[in-house]
Amino acid sequence: MARQSIISTFTLLLTMVQCFTIWGQHPLTDQVVAQYEIDTNPMKALEQMHKVILLEKQEAYAQFTLGYLLKECFKIQPQSDTKEHYRENALLAFEESLRLNTSNDPSLIDNIDKAQKFIVSTLYNDALLKAKQFQMGNEISADAAYDYFESWNKKSITPQSSRALRIEFDKKKAERFYEFWETDAQQIQWLNQCVLLYEKILKEDPTDCEAMNNTAIIYYNIGVFKIKQIDANVEFEALMKIQEDALALFHQALPYAQATFADCPKSATQYKALMFIYRAIGNDERFLQLQQEYKNQYPED
Repeated sequence: MARQSIISTFTLLLTMVQCFTIWGQHPLTDQVVAQYEIDTNPMKALEQMHKVILLEKQEAYAQFTLGYLLKECFKIQPQSDTKEHYRENALLAFEESLRLNTSNDPSLIDNIDKAQKFIVSTLYNDALLKAKQFQMGNEISADAAYDYFESWNKKSITPQSSRALRIEFDKKKAERFYEFWETDAQQIQWLNQCVLLYEKILKEDPTDCEAMNNTAIIYYNIGVFKIKQIDANVEFEALMKIQEDALALFHQALPYAQATFADCPKSATQYKALMFIYRAIGNDERFLQLQQEYKNQYPED
């Protein structure tokens, strides 16, 4: 999001003579703004504004100024947000400014809306980062970050579409679980977690190509894992049970791979998924047909 010009923002608000932002109703805030326009140091301005707000806390313009400066401080020192809570305090100040904006000044509302969008987007980015990096067994930290984003998103003047954002977040979590499985293929529960997330995504959007393709691959991988557990000492009945379970998983994978292949832009990954699933369920004719198509489409792969 483009950086707001605090100078133009304040100038615009100050010239709205029909509103409350008239010179004299918040003279101390005006002094802070005037000095900030000269030295453009948000940390210094915020230090002064913390003192001023004690005296002008009932002014919507003062609360907006406080929130704006907190936002600017976060931009230059994001690493300090955990300690200083720049973003949360900015959002609280904007909430208070809106409450005090009894004249419903559209310019003030618009500027708060823009500032909220910027801060809320950074909270969502935090949630995505945690979804990509959470440690094994600590996915709750990612969920908590998303819930925090969503709580402020709902309070925003114009909330972002949470459906698409939640899907992206769940995909990152699924990718992280898959990474755990890649480090230890014996831990099949991580693939089960992936399946749960992708099925959740497909309930929201049955046409999501990535979720369909990945679900097919995961079911196939679980089936292959079961086959690999067979050793020379396994009893016949146990062997038959393992083979039946694996075959059932391959059949579970098939409709996802077929739907992806039929409805989504073609890719090498889709060809590989579908043709190997056909081979796993014993449809050699379809496997060979897809294999030839794959070689024709991707001769250098």
